[in-house]
Amino acid sequence: MNRPPIYPVAMMRSGKGGTVLVNVATDACGRVVDAQVKRSSGVAMLDEAAITAARLWVLTPEQRAKQVDGRVEREVSFAMDKTVRSVSYAPLDWPRTHRRPRYELEPLEAFATARDASDAMKVDVADTIKPPYPLQSTFFRNRAASPQHEYWMFIYKAGAPTVAARYRLAGGEDDPLVKLALVCDGTPDACDQARAFLLRGLPFAKAQR
Repeated sequence: MNRPPIYPVAMMRSGKGGTVLVNVATDACGRVVDAQVKRSSGVAMLDEAAITAARLWVLTPEQRAKQVDGRVEREVSFAMDKTVRSVSYAPLDWPRTHRRPRYELEPLEAFATARDASDAMKVDVADTIKPPYPLQSTFFRNRAASPQHEYWMFIYKAGAPTVAARYRLAGGEDDPLVKLALVCDGTPDACDQARAFLLRGLPFAKAQR
């Protein structure tokens, strides 16, 4: 059985759902070799999640029976479960020692784009922390980096991640430091503005002046 698509956390939190009509081509064994959006859900992030899932499909002979010129159409639905929408945000566990830190830029070499970072950093909706800004975004602590305190924030535009920011806490109470690394998929000017904005510090951890 083909696995269902991964429901993007940001879309869960915002309550957005929809249906994507996907057009796929398969090889002789039913493995999908090409997938395209035939009808969009209207949300870019859901469309991309549907295509990502479709590329892993293996269709049965019955599912391929309606092929036309080697292609077949199938719907991928993202239906919001009310219980998911009611899940509370995880508590903010940002250390008190770093409520007034210095911020320092460091490279984010592991990812070339914000989309790459978003695809790699999977997080359960129940582990997300309330976003610190009134933007379409996701904020969470990366528990895999434990015992080090590491947090991530993804900022979205038109449903797609455009900024990925990693906050790594360093130093101690006498000299608290937050190492900020980010990758931005926008224009140079937009990325410069995002960098300057984030270097001011988080609302609960303003940068030292």
